[in-house]
Amino acid sequence: MTRFSRACKRLFAAILFVCLLTLCFILIGSVQNCSVQINLTSNETSQLRKTTLSYSHTSHHQPAYRSIWSETIATDNLTNHLPLSNNSIQNTEQNEEGHQEEHLEEPQTETLTWLKGTHWESKIDLHTYKYLNNPHDKCNSNGFVIEGFTLLVLIKSAPNNYELRETIRETYIQGTLKYNISIKVVFLLGFPAHGEADQMDINKEANINGDIIQEDFKDSYYNLTIKDMMGLKWTMTFCNNSHFVLVTDDDVMIDVFTLVEDLSHVYPENQFVLGEPTYGAAPIRNPIHGTLKKFYTPLSLYPKTSYPTYPQGYGYIFSIDVVPQIFQASKEVPPPVPWEDVYIGVLLEKTHINIIDKFYWYRQRHPVKDPLLPMNDYFMIQLSIAQMKTIWNSVESAFLR
Repeated sequence: MTRFSRACKRLFAAILFVCLLTLCFILIGSVQNCSVQINLTSNETSQLRKTTLSYSHTSHHQPAYRSIWSETIATDNLTNHLPLSNNSIQNTEQNEEGHQEEHLEEPQTETLTWLKGTHWESKIDLHTYKYLNNPHDKCNSNGFVIEGFTLLVLIKSAPNNYELRETIRETYIQGTLKYNISIKVVFLLGFPAHGEADQMDINKEANINGDIIQEDFKDSYYNLTIKDMMGLKWTMTFCNNSHFVLVTDDDVMIDVFTLVEDLSHVYPENQFVLGEPTYGAAPIRNPIHGTLKKFYTPLSLYPKTSYPTYPQGYGYIFSIDVVPQIFQASKEVPPPVPWEDVYIGVLLEKTHINIIDKFYWYRQRHPVKDPLLPMNDYFMIQLSIAQMKTIWNSVESAFLR
């Protein structure tokens, strides 16, 4: 009986030990789970903001409104389910019966990407717009065609950017006249968003200065491809005596002295395109990421994983023989996206013309930085009016030294 009693006690002790051990594990697990939930609650905002996106600049000077960044996240499901407006490219699929299937709606966010409020589609544009202002004698002199000059500058400008245009007139346009630099400068505008009242002001400005090329398409960031082609078409028709053509923006300061001098030494170069090449840039597939949402490009719009090599839109230069080739290609290849510099890359790929790296080209000719110049380049970009004036004073001082 004693042996049986001892055995029972041992068994009872073993069972009690197992029960206590099990209870301890349960209690520890509950505490850890509670701790995790508390941690998530206290860090909820920061955790929700984290993503798996990884970005890298594709250029040394990257304008924020034109940037194309590399992206490593796969968000196909998100882009395929983004609801679009009725006036934009429709992102729907057909089922086997041929009916359109409605995609799930995107969660409510602050995001209003360009696709939701802009009617834009990829199509061939034969460019049959009407001129509202046309300085057709700009490249002539007293009615006679100038035999040839080095550089025509086409400046993309929004209709309401009058002060920027005036700053350019007071700086490097005035400088080229003052020092007889072989250059002509014109501004490219579309029809203003606010209609006839603004158009009257533009007409006055054009009559006074004789440097505005304007057609009757709507002036919009998403119509910059049209604005580019307007400039090239005008060049072929009214200014084909220029040796080179520069396409740039109205917030860019240009060292026109150095640029014209360097270009004059390579004329008559053919198939010449000088710019900042951007290689293998990926379309933005995430429509809800900060400032980049305005460049959102769904698979339905551009299914390829990368864009062709293109020149950054703040400044690229063509030899005059390239201009008709690019314009003709635009009649055969529609812009796949509204980003004008990407479209130039598409047209260069179509014409099999390569881009010369502007930084390398510049530094070959100017290996030692000029201490009087604020840039080690032909351009300084995204400037305020005050900055443009200050930099121009440095450029002019370096020229006069």
